[in-house]
Amino acid sequence: MDTQFLLPAQLEHILRSTGRLAPDTRILSVRPVTMAGGGLVGNVLRLHVTYDHTPGPGTFIVKLPSYQLTESVAFSQTEACFYQQASSWFPGIPAPICYAGDENYLLLEELHNGCFVKQLAGCNAAQAQLAIRQIAQLHAQWWDRDLPADLHWIQALNTSPAGNFCTQRLLAYGGEWPALLQPYLPNVTTQLSKLQSLLMAAPRTIVHGDYHSQNIFFREDNVTLIDFQFMQQACGMLDVARFIATSITTELRRSIEHTLLESYRACLHAYGILYPAQQCLLDYKAALLWNLLPPVALHLVNVMKAGKPWPAQFPILQKCIAVIEDHEAMQVL
Repeated sequence: MDTQFLLPAQLEHILRSTGRLAPDTRILSVRPVTMAGGGLVGNVLRLHVTYDHTPGPGTFIVKLPSYQLTESVAFSQTEACFYQQASSWFPGIPAPICYAGDENYLLLEELHNGCFVKQLAGCNAAQAQLAIRQIAQLHAQWWDRDLPADLHWIQALNTSPAGNFCTQRLLAYGGEWPALLQPYLPNVTTQLSKLQSLLMAAPRTIVHGDYHSQNIFFREDNVTLIDFQFMQQACGMLDVARFIATSITTELRRSIEHTLLESYRACLHAYGILYPAQQCLLDYKAALLWNLLPPVALHLVNVMKAGKPWPAQFPILQKCIAVIEDHEAMQVL
C-alpha cells in the first residue's frame, strides 16, 4: 500500500469522496500504530486522527496484506470482495463499516462498547449462544443454494485460498510431527481428499471460515463479526466446530456442547431447514478434524520457510484434540 494513505490529505480525500467527512472539516493529523494480532495472515494498524472542525471518528482500523505469506494477497482479495458486496449479498452479517478499500488495504470502523474474547480464556455460555445463533443466520441464507455469478470469489473448500493454504502446506511437509500431533496428522494428511469430500457434501453453505471468539465482537445481546479472509463454500459445521472447539474452555464445552448444537439446528429450523441430528453430528466430527489444519499450516510457515522449531506447546490445538477424542472423530476417516 502507498504510504501516502497515512497522510492527512489522503485520508481526508478518501473520507470526503465517500461522504464520510463534513465539507468544512479538515484532518490535522494521522498517527498510525501497529496493533498486536497481525502477522502472517495480515497486518493491522490503528489510525489516531484529529480534526480541525466537526469531529469525526477518533480512530480507524487499517488492514493490509502480509508480505511474509504469499497467500495473504489472496486472503485480502477475498475480504475486499466481501466488503464490496456485503450490503447486496450479506445484509444479515453484522460487520464493521468499511469506509474504503480494495485488495491492497481496507479502511474500517473501529468497534467500541463490547469486547473480543481470547480463545484460551473462552466465552461464557451466553456469549457462546450468541455466536452460534449468529452464524446459523448466515448459513441459513445460503443453505444448499447455488451461488450467483457475483459471488464467484467464494470458492469451495478444495479450491478456496484458505483450503489450498491448509492442504498444500501439510502435503509439502516431510518432517516429523510433534508428539501431540503424531496420532492425528499423518492419518489426516493421507486422507485429505476424503475429509474435503465430507465437508463439501450437500448441503453446503457459505462459511466464515475462521469463526472463533477473537473474530467476534461481543456486546450484551448481539455480536459483530470481523476477518472475512477465509470465506468459502463448505459444510456449516466448519464454523460451528471451529468456535466450539477453540473458543470455550474444555470444561464448559463439555457441559453445553449438545445444547449449542441443538440451538444451531433450531435456528436453521426457524428458517425452514431440516438438519437431522445424526447428520449434524457426523459433519461436526469431520469439521473437528479440519480444525487442526489452519493452525498447523501457520506453524508450518515458520517451520519450513523460516527454519524455526515447532513450539513447545500448542494450547489451541490441545483444545481441538480434546474434542476430537471426546467424539472419537478420527473414525470418520
